[in-house]
Amino acid sequence: MRICVWTDCDLDGAGSALLLKFFYKDRYTTFEIREVQKHRISDFVGEFKGWYKDIDWYDKVFITDLYVPHELTDLVDNEKFVIIDHHKSFVEEAKSRFQKAKTIVHQHTSTTDLIYTKFKIKDNVEFTDDLKLLVSTINDYDCYDLKVSNSISLNVVFNEYNYPRVEKFINDFKDGHRQFTINEQNAVKLFFKQLKDQLQTTEYYRGNIKSYSVVSCFCNFAINEMAHFTLKKYNADIVILVNTVTNQVYFRKAKGCTAALDVLANKLCEGGGQEYAAAGRITDTFLNYTKLLTPCS
Repeated sequence: MRICVWTDCDLDGAGSALLLKFFYKDRYTTFEIREVQKHRISDFVGEFKGWYKDIDWYDKVFITDLYVPHELTDLVDNEKFVIIDHHKSFVEEAKSRFQKAKTIVHQHTSTTDLIYTKFKIKDNVEFTDDLKLLVSTINDYDCYDLKVSNSISLNVVFNEYNYPRVEKFINDFKDGHRQFTINEQNAVKLFFKQLKDQLQTTEYYRGNIKSYSVVSCFCNFAINEMAHFTLKKYNADIVILVNTVTNQVYFRKAKGCTAALDVLANKLCEGGGQEYAAAGRITDTFLNYTKLLTPCS
């Protein structure tokens, strides 16, 4: 069987591809991986259309942890495709857009754990403790519970790879979680040092959006970690992180906050995303909003 997996170039996307390769290990003759960066959707569309010219060569194609753009609907909606995703915003849309392609799109903590749950039951596959730990670690980071030791560290290790990141991650962790190498340990130490420095030296501002308390700061790396620690430190509902290098703006929220961040990102920054995590760019509208913020004491 000739298989191709299109997947997000992040830890959850890598875990999704790794599990599919594991589940199909006795059935594939070719297992090809195409990794996509979410902020380059236009590149994804162009690359996909070029690749699609050879679609007859493949027996099965997975699209995991990725939103399928509308301009690809007609190409993707055939029996060769399986779409797997865990984002709430894609659940109803996937049902209405795809009639021929198989969809496994459910609100879940991660796409990796969704694949693990669905395929493990269907195929009755036994997992080693190391593979179970890898799945739980990836899942813990993607839903950002941070209840599993080393979940942030595993994400650091993934981000240290040069492209193709997903394939390199699969090669290094195909047997499950393991001890980090000396180089990986050093990368993790450097990451936490830089994170600490950024937390201590950046400037923080307070404000409100309707009834929600907001804290904002400058942040040029480690978006999720900065968001987590900043929300906790200032007990805010929403955190807005501004990357002055890329002119991007990121939105995250505290657990229990009901704000729709995708709507907020679109209104302030002409962006989008999920209701719990979104991004956009610095716009005049956003700059006008920042004038309402005051420095944190």
